Amino acid sequence: MIALDRTQGKGRNLFMVTLIWGTHALPLYWSILNHVGNSDFKNQNRLLSVALFLFNNYPVLVL
Repeated sequence: MIALDRTQGKGRNLFMVTLIWGTHALPLYWSILNHVGNSDFKNQNRLLSVALFLFNNYPVLVL
């Protein structure tokens, strides 16, 4: 499973794509956003498309 996460702390806004494997999480790709608060669909799509390229032979299910 792949998860999207955004965390803000110490003045940084980090957006991350993570591979969930059992009880472990492996960061695949991340980006520091240049604004505070939530990201928009454009940023989410850009970040996710970079990471999903690694899994182009697997089916994608969006919940």
